[in-house]
Amino acid sequence: MIDSRHSYRMNVSPFSVVKNWPFKRSVSATSTISPYADYALGIDVSRYQYVNYQALKGIIDFAICKCSQGSWWIDPLFSVHVQGFHDIGIPVMAYHYWECDDYLQYGAQWYDRVPPDKDGQLLNLLHALDHKNIYGLFMDSEQTGNPDPMWSVTALCNFMPRLDVAMRTKTDTQAARFNSGKFFFGDYSGEWHYNMAKTQYMALNAKKASNDRPYDIWSAKYPYATGAVTTTWENLKSNLLPATTAVSSLGSPNAWTFWQFSGDKFKLPGVFNSESMTTLSAVDLNFFNGTKTALYKLIGFAEGNEENPEPPVVDTELEERVSVLETKVDKVVTLFNSWNK
Repeated sequence: MIDSRHSYRMNVSPFSVVKNWPFKRSVSATSTISPYADYALGIDVSRYQYVNYQALKGIIDFAICKCSQGSWWIDPLFSVHVQGFHDIGIPVMAYHYWECDDYLQYGAQWYDRVPPDKDGQLLNLLHALDHKNIYGLFMDSEQTGNPDPMWSVTALCNFMPRLDVAMRTKTDTQAARFNSGKFFFGDYSGEWHYNMAKTQYMALNAKKASNDRPYDIWSAKYPYATGAVTTTWENLKSNLLPATTAVSSLGSPNAWTFWQFSGDKFKLPGVFNSESMTTLSAVDLNFFNGTKTALYKLIGFAEGNEENPEPPVVDTELEERVSVLETKVDKVVTLFNSWNK
């Protein structure tokens, strides 16, 4: 079944010019008002940030949280961040730090030599995501591989279809969202990786079903001079948002789904260093390529209240053990009472 919400992108490479992005407005590049003033604004965080979630209510529209890294690590604040952002009524996406060196020992044909049930990076990622209430997943592909930088691209392009299958067959609401098109799925990288990956990503997207959409792109490009700035959210939105429409040179400004535009430029109220919990932390800021209304419509998210809350995880085995234990206790109590009559 064709996913109508992405019909405007069907069979279009994310590296080609997307002329009909429905939420993009025409803005002069020389405008004194940021061309992104009405775009959905969000932050991405990891264990390095302690967040006062209530202080961000009504200020940001979404969050992207680090969930895991390689085959060995799960972010200890991932669950906390996911719950905290949902508590203030905004959708959450996740990202996994991709470690391509996990597969170097197996050579170029690693995906033939490492079956999915032995793929440590896949298993660690799925474990981190288990029953988390999220609306998207990105691979953070900054690691270049050793000694060939293209190794990262090759390995990731072989990993993504495997992850695609795993996400579609999960047994939680992530799979339902994924299969209905209400889930972002793709790659995070700067221009250097994106340009290297161009040919292979086009080939990878060509293998997708004709009614499937290309991978989403979370692009990193920073239009600011170096040096951190401590400011307020009001001043950021009024005076400090990007003035350029040149998000990237990757074919078209419209090719991105999310754009990380600040790097470590801004320190803003509500986001603190996780070690001190009182010192403001630099935080990455992001835009969705459209308005908040458009974003929420795409993923079926009702503002301030979720349409598809994740059901609680029921440990049936534990319940059975508790039931057996309660029966045994009842028998002991009955026997004890009979002795004392």
